[in-house]
Amino acid sequence: GAKSVRGKGAGLSRFPVNICKNLIRFYSNPGDVVLDECAGHNSRLSIVFEEGRNYIGYDICKEFMDFNRKIADDLQKGSLAGFVDNSCTITLREKSSTWLEEADESIDFAFTSTPYWILEFYSDDPKQMGWDKTYEEFLQNVSLMLNETLRVLKIGKFCAINVNDFKLDRKFYDYHCDLINIGKSLGFSVADIIIMVYQRSIKQVFLKEIEETKSLPKNHEYIIVFRKDAKFEDRLFPKTKKCNVCGAVSDTKKISDRQYEAVCANEHSSMASVDFSFIRKRCLTV
Repeated sequence: GAKSVRGKGAGLSRFPVNICKNLIRFYSNPGDVVLDECAGHNSRLSIVFEEGRNYIGYDICKEFMDFNRKIADDLQKGSLAGFVDNSCTITLREKSSTWLEEADESIDFAFTSTPYWILEFYSDDPKQMGWDKTYEEFLQNVSLMLNETLRVLKIGKFCAINVNDFKLDRKFYDYHCDLINIGKSLGFSVADIIIMVYQRSIKQVFLKEIEETKSLPKNHEYIIVFRKDAKFEDRLFPKTKKCNVCGAVSDTKKISDRQYEAVCANEHSSMASVDFSFIRKRCLTV
């Protein structure tokens, strides 16, 4: 069965509809393009469309995207109850958001909820951001996604990400702090931190477990709001590279979400991978 950060048997996490609607209205305008890097199971698609915004959603999970395609078809046909026709578009991309197809500065608002590392199971696809990965490998994938989001976001626009901290094998992971550090390392500024409070705790536990773990149940989650303040300058993929053979400096070309290539004037080709050392330096839980 599905694992969940919200307790045993709770299923996969879902974003509260009222909060989702308020954030979309606050950070975007009708007709804008909204990017959802981790689309999930129709967590934000319907609301974005019904609020008169164009939706672009990425997810590697075929089961989720098959469901999302059906929802999108129903929405665009106007068959859902209470739906009002509009001319907005829905674009679904069944692939990882670590390398986006959108052009630079083409997105008005980015809004998503990242996977909770290995605490929630979505599918066993090896390209999943967190499943079957170490925590550091998971943060690397989050970094690639955020870097691409920064690239496609318009200057002065916002990226909102729903996250929470968690404990695994008695170790506490302050994920929201790590996400903030990654975003700032890439070039985002932090515009706001919103705390969502639920009536019930996210993980229901007995008093004995609280005493044993010295950890109180949580009834909140975070929304980290980043802002793009300046033109994108890629801090993961350098613009130039020194040739390993002759030492000549040449421009680089991105060939995957983690690798880039350079061909110097002497036609020597060399490849390199993204340097994620900043994660170890700036993320507190690695």
